[in-house]
Amino acid sequence: MELQTLDYKKSPEWDALLKSIRETSEQIKETNLQIMKMREDTDRQIMKMRKEGERKRRKDEKRRLAMDERRKKEEEQRRKEEEQRRKEEEQRRKEEEQRRKEEEQRRKEEEERRRKEEEQRRKEEEQRRKEEEERRKKEEEQRRKEEEQRRKEEEQRKQERDREMAKLKQDLRDLAYRFTSQSGHIIEGLMEPSAMRIFQKAGYDVDRCTKNYKIHIKATGKKAEYDVILLDNTVVIVVEVKINCTKTDVDDFIKHMIPFRELFPEAANKEVLGAMAAINYDRNSDQYAHEQGLFVVRVDNDEIFSLDDSSKDELRKF
Repeated sequence: MELQTLDYKKSPEWDALLKSIRETSEQIKETNLQIMKMREDTDRQIMKMRKEGERKRRKDEKRRLAMDERRKKEEEQRRKEEEQRRKEEEQRRKEEEQRRKEEEQRRKEEEERRRKEEEQRRKEEEQRRKEEEERRKKEEEQRRKEEEQRRKEEEQRKQERDREMAKLKQDLRDLAYRFTSQSGHIIEGLMEPSAMRIFQKAGYDVDRCTKNYKIHIKATGKKAEYDVILLDNTVVIVVEVKINCTKTDVDDFIKHMIPFRELFPEAANKEVLGAMAAINYDRNSDQYAHEQGLFVVRVDNDEIFSLDDSSKDELRKF
């Protein structure tokens, strides 16, 4: 690139450059003057602040000295007052010591007097205790003899009551057995003619009825008794008869039905169902029997026994 040479005597660019340099120089001078002025102002301000700080320091020092002097005076006053209090306290201590000694003397005298009185009371109490102990021993011995006599008499009465109670319990057991046995036979007797009718009415073609079925297999040792068994060519219905049916009776019957097929050969290849028949169902045991998949047979006003309408829902197959 070829450089161009300017004629500084005739070129307007050169004149503009010189003018710009002179203006810049003037601005630098003006800026330096402003800086010097600002520095002088700053120095004066710093000097003023130093003088003000010195005056404040001297004022604070005077105030501190005055406060120290006042504290010294107050401390001296407190020391004198403390000394006075100490002397008064010493005087009170001496007086208190004197009172303590006098009180100690009175206490010893009082303690000695009480000790003698206590010793006298102790001796008298010991004498009374011995007399009372002797009296109690005699009374205790008398009570022991009387208690032993009462115990023997009570033991004799208890033995008599036990014998009477044992006899009464045996009589009640005999009576309950006879009542239960007779009642059970009565209920079974009432159930037998009604059973076939109510289940035929429910849609089962049962044509045979077995009552009080008992079996004992000697080879296995298994034995069982079933109250009423209804059957035809396709179904077997086993009825458990109770006067008062409980939930426990329902559970026992279900357990009792587990070996039925083995104990009753005619049930082979037939549907085996279970039923509870009772005069009274205790604590919703009839609902419980429904839930366990059993028929529920109950006493009805129109017939001796009747089958619940809901008994056919979800029957348990044994």
